[in-house]
Amino acid sequence: MGAPASAGRVPLLPWFLVGFVLMVALRSSGLRPGQLVDAADDVTTVLLAAGMFGLGLGLRLRELWPVPAGAL
Repeated sequence: MGAPASAGRVPLLPWFLVGFVLMVALRSSGLRPGQLVDAADDVTTVLLAAGMFGLGLGLRLRELWPVPAGAL
């Protein structure tokens, strides 16, 4: 059996990989102010910690969304 006609072609490179390479090049270029890079480092650390915490607790996104108004 072949792939359905609506499946289309598989891209040579995934879009997230292209975006990742562009962001690495942007950060390496030194065009961004140091404070912005430091703030982004802090935000990514917090988000990674929150994701690992949620993973450890076995949380599922469908259990958290939509967020009740009282939680905000």
